[in-house]
Amino acid sequence: MQSPEKTGPPAPWPLETCWDQCLLYPLRAWFLLLYLAGGLAGLTGAAVLTLLDPLGPPAFLDRQQWSWPGFCLLALLVLAYACGLLQCALSSGLAGEAGKVRWPACDLLLVLRSAGIWLLCFLAGPVVLVAGGFFYWLHCR
Repeated sequence: MQSPEKTGPPAPWPLETCWDQCLLYPLRAWFLLLYLAGGLAGLTGAAVLTLLDPLGPPAFLDRQQWSWPGFCLLALLVLAYACGLLQCALSSGLAGEAGKVRWPACDLLLVLRSAGIWLLCFLAGPVVLVAGGFFYWLHCR
């Protein structure tokens, strides 16, 4: 009679010892990154369509008036979720958690708090360079 094999928890993800081993982390979260990339690409395309015709909304938003607030809310949620995913990745790296991919899931408070942190960090630094580049482009063409 054979004894059943003992199955324990899966082997922990080994800690990275070199920088190129860190490139495998996004492969573990490909499904989250795929949905997030699709959402951000769709929002970018809609923003480009809006900027091409500054006199009116794009054709797919022109038919229904209620879709503008819904589109803006969707854009804010996708951007906030991207900030939440980055915040979870940074906090798990700081904690030394290499075994799992942390993501904000349905924790709206975490998503909004991390979006606020990333927005504050953007306003504290890179917005100065972006504004300078914008005004240079505006006045030099």
